[in-house]
Amino acid sequence: MSPETFPFFQACNNQSNCTGGTGFFRQNALNASQEVGEDFTFQNNLTKVLNKHTLKFGYEVIRTRYNSLVPATPSGSYAFGGTDFPFRPNTGNAFAAFLLGSVSNAEFTQAVTTWLPRWWSHAWYVQDDVKLFRNVTLNLGLRWSYESPYNTKYGFQSQFDPNAIDPISGRRGAITHPNGPLASKDLNNFQPRIGVAWQIKPSLVFRSSFGLITQDLMTNGLNQNFEEYFATASIQAPPGDPRPVFQLSQGPPAVRFNIAADGSVPFQGSNFSNRSASWFDPNMRMPYIMNWSGGFQWNFTQNWLMEATYQGSRGVRLLNGWDINQIPLNISTDRTVLQTIFQANQNYKPYPHFGTIRHYSNYGDNSYHGVTLRGEKRYSPRSVTP
Repeated sequence: MSPETFPFFQACNNQSNCTGGTGFFRQNALNASQEVGEDFTFQNNLTKVLNKHTLKFGYEVIRTRYNSLVPATPSGSYAFGGTDFPFRPNTGNAFAAFLLGSVSNAEFTQAVTTWLPRWWSHAWYVQDDVKLFRNVTLNLGLRWSYESPYNTKYGFQSQFDPNAIDPISGRRGAITHPNGPLASKDLNNFQPRIGVAWQIKPSLVFRSSFGLITQDLMTNGLNQNFEEYFATASIQAPPGDPRPVFQLSQGPPAVRFNIAADGSVPFQGSNFSNRSASWFDPNMRMPYIMNWSGGFQWNFTQNWLMEATYQGSRGVRLLNGWDINQIPLNISTDRTVLQTIFQANQNYKPYPHFGTIRHYSNYGDNSYHGVTLRGEKRYSPRSVTP
């Protein structure tokens, strides 16, 4: 084996699809990794009091840089099997397979560059607090924000294209490496704010508010859209073949990564279940969250205060990711056909030349409603005789 790192061994009782399991050695203790995040911020705020108005203005710009060196296993990550009955769950013993040295699949990875995402974020706001009447105060505000679309330094990024032809398999659907941003600009991010406080009488106050807040996109996780810059070579049997691919005593076959002209490294292997891809929605928009509230505060005696408040919120266009390369649930109801699919499920995926294809888009939406009732007793101070 290659002496670059110590190999990572893992147990696996499902030989036909062994991509995880219990590690006999800690992988993260055997590889070097580095993560550096930086935010450069400039902010300026101005307040002007003018008669009944309190005006506030502000602007902020943030430059975000992130550098990540992904831990790799150039000497291999080995999964062991061979003591189980083929395609029969809960059989065999993975540690026995390790002692026999029967490797069910092996994966070799190499970081050819670092993950370098970059963002600009701009935001400004204007707000006016005005006392309309002696007992009514109104708060009005407007905020605007912008975040530059996903991009990386030097253009080292990956994007799945469902219409491109894959040069490895010749099928439709391929990983591309565009140099520019992966989505269009979203400049329509105006966020209103409104609040009112009304003292109905000295012992009773009504307060209400509404606000819209744009949420930062950033990325959904580390090393997103980075396939083929983190080189991967997989040694696996063809789908449906339960035999081990080699014995540990013989060692793995030679693995060489071929670096393309754009710096990427195409996937190597005959079984594509370990080949992944990311698809950042070109029409991605910034998510936003709406918050609203209303409530009464009643001081019905000198020492007792009662408060009832309603609060609601809703998240719209929240960022989420889904694996779009799943076998359809309604693919068949025939037991024989389903057994055939179970034995070689990779062949029945929408894109059989890929394992997981993660699509990032504005899938998320949630809402919250709550009512709070609160009572407060103020204790009167007792005089103490010295």
